[in-house]
Amino acid sequence: MNMRTIIQVEIENLSPLFIGDEEGSLLLDEGRKEAYLPGTSITGVFRNYLLKIQQEAERLFGDQTKEDSSMSKIYISDAFAPIQRLERRDGVRIDGRTGTAVDGGKIERLYLGEGMVFSLTFEIRSKKEEHDEFKTMIYQCLKALDLQHLRLGGQKSSGLGRFTIRKAEEITFDLTDAEQWQRYLLRDDSRSKNIKKQIDQVEIPQKMIVFRLKGHFTNPVLIKGTHDFQANGPDASFIKSGDTYVIPGSSLKGVIRSRMEKIAHYFDQRGTVESLFGDEKEAEENQLSRFYFNEAKMEVMEQDTLVMYNRIKVDKFTGGVMHGALINDQPIIGKTEFTIFYRKQESELEDKYAIGLMVLALRDLGTENLFIGGGGNIGRGAFQGHFMTIEDGEEQLFIDFIKQEIKGEEQLNQYIQEVNNRSLRQ
Repeated sequence: MNMRTIIQVEIENLSPLFIGDEEGSLLLDEGRKEAYLPGTSITGVFRNYLLKIQQEAERLFGDQTKEDSSMSKIYISDAFAPIQRLERRDGVRIDGRTGTAVDGGKIERLYLGEGMVFSLTFEIRSKKEEHDEFKTMIYQCLKALDLQHLRLGGQKSSGLGRFTIRKAEEITFDLTDAEQWQRYLLRDDSRSKNIKKQIDQVEIPQKMIVFRLKGHFTNPVLIKGTHDFQANGPDASFIKSGDTYVIPGSSLKGVIRSRMEKIAHYFDQRGTVESLFGDEKEAEENQLSRFYFNEAKMEVMEQDTLVMYNRIKVDKFTGGVMHGALINDQPIIGKTEFTIFYRKQESELEDKYAIGLMVLALRDLGTENLFIGGGGNIGRGAFQGHFMTIEDGEEQLFIDFIKQEIKGEEQLNQYIQEVNNRSLRQ
């Protein structure tokens, strides 16, 4: 192995990040007071991605499961980043069948805020004839990470772990040359070259379909954040990431999953949605979610005139006011864009079925028939879609809710028809 290639990449997280230890707590480097991104996590994500796109990942990462085991030809260092901020979020688990909170299902978790810059270092040790092939594999993984087809850390399907590439440089040493050997030993990277354009131009298989739904809330919406206990503040206010109001991916995921389950039940297709959303507690491939939800940033209308709502709690048995049950909350009203990724499978029919269910659920959301956040029973959380796109590589379907126009109607009908066809084939 007479070639050494060192690739150095700066990546920035676009969403909160959760990398936990064995006890489920946030993994931090206490000595350096920095966020810690283990090289093993990056290795696992990159290796699995290469296998999904049918690359010979074991040639690059090695294979210890066979008798003729091979050593890894790439070494990935741990990465660190100064912590911008920590975010504590509360939540509850929702029963998809009833739409109510699961008893004892309250969640409290600490996350790393967005905006942290990690420096990744990859060192490839290869023969001359393998050199370009192995570099291309890493380029493909990095482009997928930049496109958010790959995510790092936990709760990836709920909007966490999205990254973008800020900078990428590379230097190669031919160890058959004495001068280059010496520079390699001294770690002289003065001749590094910018490879960001090469990464952007590399081709990767189109394994993701992207749904985008843009619109505005027609009435106030409230997704509760952590209570700050201010004397004059509301009992409940909207969740924030830094100074920005956000709809967490977990909230959108719960609402959409519940509606997809109801649609599937209507067609007597029980159990199909569970296979689409998987179980992130399991490591097996067939247990991972095929849908990935981004956090949605809210653009608040009339920021300076947020209204505090006073409410009382009524005893459902007597119809009277419950003593001491005066509460106030501060919902917001604004516009946003929801983004959802779907990871395609080998079966075209399975993909059409999953896309069809998602389209029907997003239609309900965009036509004010599906509510987000708490208080749907008192007229909160209704969303009016402006338009929705479904992107599959260069192909794009466009649905205009305002003008009631559809571009690509034939293809759209095929997706929806497959939901009905599934019942006919059973």
